[in-house]
Amino acid sequence: WLKRAPWLEAIRHASAPLQRRPLRMLIRFPSRRCAQHTEARVGGPVGQFATHPLRRHGLAWLAAALPLLFESASAQDYTMLNTGELCSDYAVPDITSSSICFDQARTHVGLTGTQTLELDGAGFRGCVYNIDADRLMFGTSSQQLTLNSWRYVCDGVATTTTTTTNTIMLIATTTTVSTIYVDRQIYSLINHNENCAYYQLPDVSNSSECFDHAAPYVGLSTVTTIALDGMGFTGCVYNTDNNLVLYGETPGVSGQTSNFYKYICRGYATTTTTTSTTTTTSVTTTTTTTNTTTFTSTTSSTSTTTATTSTTSTSTATTTTKTTSTSTRTTTTYTGSSSTFTTSTTTTSTLTRSTTTTTSSTSTTSVTTSTSTVTTMTFTTSTRTGTDPPAVFVGDDPLTFHGDVTKQFWLPDQTFVELLVTPELRFLGSAVNFRSEQWINRLAIQGPAGEPVMHVAVRSDIAEYKPDEAAADDFATLNVTLDWLDGMPLTAIPPPEAFAYTWGSVVFAFGRLPHFKIGEAAAEVIVIEGTSARIVVTSTAAGRFEGEEAHLALKYAHLDFVLHMKQGDTCEGVLPELWGLRPMSNRTLAMMETPY
Repeated sequence: WLKRAPWLEAIRHASAPLQRRPLRMLIRFPSRRCAQHTEARVGGPVGQFATHPLRRHGLAWLAAALPLLFESASAQDYTMLNTGELCSDYAVPDITSSSICFDQARTHVGLTGTQTLELDGAGFRGCVYNIDADRLMFGTSSQQLTLNSWRYVCDGVATTTTTTTNTIMLIATTTTVSTIYVDRQIYSLINHNENCAYYQLPDVSNSSECFDHAAPYVGLSTVTTIALDGMGFTGCVYNTDNNLVLYGETPGVSGQTSNFYKYICRGYATTTTTTSTTTTTSVTTTTTTTNTTTFTSTTSSTSTTTATTSTTSTSTATTTTKTTSTSTRTTTTYTGSSSTFTTSTTTTSTLTRSTTTTTSSTSTTSVTTSTSTVTTMTFTTSTRTGTDPPAVFVGDDPLTFHGDVTKQFWLPDQTFVELLVTPELRFLGSAVNFRSEQWINRLAIQGPAGEPVMHVAVRSDIAEYKPDEAAADDFATLNVTLDWLDGMPLTAIPPPEAFAYTWGSVVFAFGRLPHFKIGEAAAEVIVIEGTSARIVVTSTAAGRFEGEEAHLALKYAHLDFVLHMKQGDTCEGVLPELWGLRPMSNRTLAMMETPY
C-alpha cells in the first residue's frame, strides 16, 4: 500500500564538476529610465505596493518616491556565504523556491552542473551547498542550522550596513481543509465449527467489507463472492465445499457454526490470554515556509519584502483496545483518520535606508524530500498458536512471536547485532540493560554490502519534552539520522504531502501516534518498506515501573517493531533462527540464556 502513495516518485539528480564565478552588481542612479524600469517590475516588491489598493489610503507617497529607489540589476545577484553563516546575518533574504535555487542561483555562484536535491524538514531553510556531498539543496524547515559542510546561498549581495528601517506589515490568512482516510484492517480466517465470538472478535459487518477487504486479506481475492441472506448464519464466511465467499444476515441468528464453512473475523485470533491493542494512527505535522526578497544599493536604499507561509496539519485518530482470551488464527485492524491543514500567510515589507559596503558571496541549495505515514498495528504480549500471522512482533525483554513460536532472547549490551538480513537490507538492533530487564533502544538499516543507510535511536531527553515549547513537527521521542545523506539529521516529521525518502528499493515514512504517550510526548512510528519485508518501528515507554519508579518508564523508553515478511525463504539473522526458519547458530543459542 505504501508503494501507491504519491510521494514515492523518484528524486532526480544531476552531476557535473563544481564551477565558480565572481558576483556582479548593476547600480543605476535615479533617472527617468529608473522610474520607467520600476513601473515595468509590477510583480516585484516595489510594484506590489505601487499597485496595491492601500495606495488610495495613505501610500500615495510611496508611488511618488519610486524614482528615488534603486533599480536592481536585470540579472539578479546571489551570494554563497562561508560555512557557519546565515543569510539573516547579512540582512539578505533566503532563496524562496527550488527553481531559483537550481537555475539562476546555481549558475550565478558557479555551481552549474552540480547535483541538486530538494529536502524538507532537514534543519535548513532556503538554498544550501553541501560541500561534503557536492550537492546543491533546497528545503524548508522550522529550524535554520549551521554545519561545517553547509554554505547558504542568499538572494542578493551580502553587505555590511547601517540602516534606518520603517516597516509596513500586511497580513492575509488562507485556510485549507483536507481529509485523509486510512483503511488497514486485519482479518482472521478461522476453522470449521468455530465462530468469531469464540475468539472474542467482531464479525465483518457488511458485504462490501467482506468482499473488498476481508476476503482478499486472508488470501481469497480470486474466489467468487455472493451476498445471500437467510442462509442460517450472519457474517462473512468461506464455504469450503463450493469454494465461495458468502455474506449473509439471518434475523435472530448469529455465530451459527458448520463443518462446511469458515468465518472471516475482524482481528487476530489467538490462544491463551492475550491483550490485543489495535492502534489507528494519524500524523500531525506543521510545515513553515518563509520567502524573503532583498534588494541592496550602494547609494543607500534597501527594500525588503518577506512572505511567511505556515501550514498546520491536525489529525484525528481512533484507538481500539481489546482484551481477549482464547484460540487461533490470523489478523485485523480497521481505521479512519481525518486531518485538517491550516495555512496562514504573513507579508512584511521593510523600506530601509542604508550605507553599504559590498562583499562577494556564493550560492548553495538543498533538496529535501519528506514523508509522513499513517499506520495501523495489532500486536500482543502472550503465547499464540494457530496459523502463521502476516507479521512478527519484537518487543519488551526482548520477546518475539512468529506463528506458534514465542522466544525470549538477550542481546549483548549496547552492541549492534544483525537481527534480520534480506537481499536488499540489513536490520540491526542494540539493547540497554537495567537490573534484570533489557530493551532495544537503537536500530540501524544498512545496505546488503553493509552500506550505512539510516540510524534510529530513542531520545534521552523525553522527560524534559514540553509540547508548547517545541515545534509541532519536531521529533519528540526519536533521533533519526539519514546516513546515506552524509549523516544528515532528520529533525522534523515530514508532512503527508511530501515526497518519500528512498534508498535503492527501500522506502522510509515517518509519523506520530497521538493517542500513545511517553510522558508528554506522543509516540512516533517509522515504516521501512522493501520488496523483501516491511518493518514498522514504534517508540514506547518501558513497562513495570510504578510509584516512585514511574520516571524510569521514560528513561528506558525503547523501540518495538513488527516485521511483515514477504520473502521468508531468503532471510537470515538472529530472528529467523529464533523463529525456526534457519538453523540455530551457537551465537543465537547463547542469546536465549539469561545473563542475570
